Amino acid sequence: MPAPLSKETRSLVIRLYARGSMTYEEVAELAAASRASVSRFLRLHRSTGSTDPKPATGGPAPRLASSEEEIRTLVNATPDATLEALAATWSSQRPALMVSRQTMGRMVQRLGFTLKKSPSRQRS
Repeated sequence: MPAPLSKETRSLVIRLYARGSMTYEEVAELAAASRASVSRFLRLHRSTGSTDPKPATGGPAPRLASSEEEIRTLVNATPDATLEALAATWSSQRPALMVSRQTMGRMVQRLGFTLKKSPSRQRS
């Protein structure tokens, strides 16, 4: 998702449209914004009196955030297991909290575990 347009652009849209002689399309072209953005800014200004962007929410909480210690124990118990195997083991032990390989990978990475690879041999 792109960053919100600046407050200066938002206030420019309001000022240009307040003149009364321009359409949404003309305002959008002059302010380097889309017509939909112009419409949103004007609607927001009419309803709240402000055009400030909404604060970032950060997205949903990690699904396994409350289970970090249990996952750490699982990884330590089976250090050579693949992410698929870890996810399958976790899902079989806790069917109400099934996870994918990708979810398990994010949690394992968040806990600080790394992939262990042996160095390549010298080519002859």
